[in-house]
Amino acid sequence: MRDIKRRMWVCVLVFGCLLAPLAAQSPRAGAVDYAQIRPSIQKLEKGINDAITTIFGREGVIGRPKGVYLQGYGYSFSFLVNLRWGMINSPMGSFANNSDISPEQKKQRIEALKDQLIRILFSQTTGMPQPERDKSVTITAFFEETNLDATVSKTMIMSVLKNDIDELGSKQERFNDFKQRVKIIEY
Repeated sequence: MRDIKRRMWVCVLVFGCLLAPLAAQSPRAGAVDYAQIRPSIQKLEKGINDAITTIFGREGVIGRPKGVYLQGYGYSFSFLVNLRWGMINSPMGSFANNSDISPEQKKQRIEALKDQLIRILFSQTTGMPQPERDKSVTITAFFEETNLDATVSKTMIMSVLKNDIDELGSKQERFNDFKQRVKIIEY
């Protein structure tokens, strides 16, 4: 009888050890509270939209900034901008508002927006709920210019780790260090 009890306890112990990793992976451990995340997403969407309208005007915003939280990745925001400030979009097509801008001015506006977006990542992302330190906050900007002949487009992706935001965010004297840690891809 004693031998049977000992074997039973050994079996329970072995099964317990084998099933412990499964218990640690319960769905509640990685559960996302979307009600807690939504205000942070809306705050960043507004900040990005304000930066775009300041630089390109309201007419330049074709696709307003939209953000999501992707479990396992982090926050992601994207938007679409018309490079020709002053374009009027109507059901009949797009018309220039007598405001042709040079390629240099377009580059300057994109660079100004890039700087504003880095400042937004620096100042408005500290204290965002959910992402672990190894997750990212990403902003994807699509720039488009439609001419009679063709459509010219450009994409810019800015990404920073939550770890860098927590370490450097909102410390004004560390802005240049933060700026160096933002990964920027343009094509």
